[in-house]
Amino acid sequence: EALRRIASDGQPRGVNLATASLHAPGFGVRLREVLNAGRTAASQLWLDLPESAAVQHPMLVRELAQQLKGSGVRLGLEHAGEHLARIDRLYEMGLDFVKIDARFARGAAQHPAVCN
Repeated sequence: EALRRIASDGQPRGVNLATASLHAPGFGVRLREVLNAGRTAASQLWLDLPESAAVQHPMLVRELAQQLKGSGVRLGLEHAGEHLARIDRLYEMGLDFVKIDARFARGAAQHPAVCN
């Protein structure tokens, strides 16, 4: 649905993926097929996984990221912060972004050490 709407109006969209999707047989392969069919729209699509997915299932997140590479879609984590330090080798997962939860970023602009 998100790809169809992007194709219709050209507006970027974000879709939250459930951690359970990582366990669904063939999910990554099927998602890649759908994204390839809508390649132009896929470049405007952002897919978010909860931080807990990367903590509990790092290999599945990495596998999904590898399956989606080259599709144009961006894959990342949302509401990250509370358990970010527990994610082993976050930098090797192949994610495109990490959205830090507002609780952990609030007031950062007022602290010079954070901004430099």
